[in-house]
Amino acid sequence: QPAVRAWKDYKAVTRDLKQVYHTATEEGALQALDAFGKEWDARYPQISRSWLANWPNVATFFVYPEASRKVIINNRQYGAPLTLTSVMV
Repeated sequence: QPAVRAWKDYKAVTRDLKQVYHTATEEGALQALDAFGKEWDARYPQISRSWLANWPNVATFFVYPEASRKVIINNRQYGAPLTLTSVMV
């Protein structure tokens, strides 16, 4: 069962999740995740729950410099884009 059932919400949900992992600090990311939850938890509570349950793993992402995080977000072994959204959703 897909986390985002309605295609009409897909772009908005992924846009709002980008605010979480494009933030410069872990604290900012937690604030963005809280804002995401306020907007989307009524329809898609499993997304925020998943991010929070995996937060210790996600938090290590913010240890890297911003330039390295961009590479992590946009690259993977075969060149296909990989985003935290696709991993966590």
